[in-house]
Amino acid sequence: MHEINEVKSKDFDSLMDKNVTHRKYGNGNIVEVNDKIIKVKFDKIEGVKKFIYPDSFNGYMTFENKELQVETMRLLETEEAKKRVEEELKRQEYEKKEEEKRNESNDKLKKQKKATKAKADRDQEKALKLLKEELGEEQAVQV
Repeated sequence: MHEINEVKSKDFDSLMDKNVTHRKYGNGNIVEVNDKIIKVKFDKIEGVKKFIYPDSFNGYMTFENKELQVETMRLLETEEAKKRVEEELKRQEYEKKEEEKRNESNDKLKKQKKATKAKADRDQEKALKLLKEELGEEQAVQV
């Protein structure tokens, strides 16, 4: 991860004064680089437009310099792969929590069933004891 940050910092320094082409705004030149924000002055419009680097190069903008474009596409692929890994880890964590909830629920149900069965057994023993007392030992055994 440290290497990716170093690559980004290095890329930021190398982006100044690079020519780009935007799908909507046409040709322009990078006039400022600050963290993940690049500012571009386009030939045909007033002012400067801000873009997130490298995200804005994912189909909207390209570098005139093909090597820089290839490096940027690799950086985009690396970031996309990192996002997919993070999403997979989140999904796995969610599934783990859901499994824990299901296990807790199943354990609770098992305890309730066990308690219900124990109560039914106790109730049955009480009923048998009462029956024995009322009918006497011999008749209760026959029942």
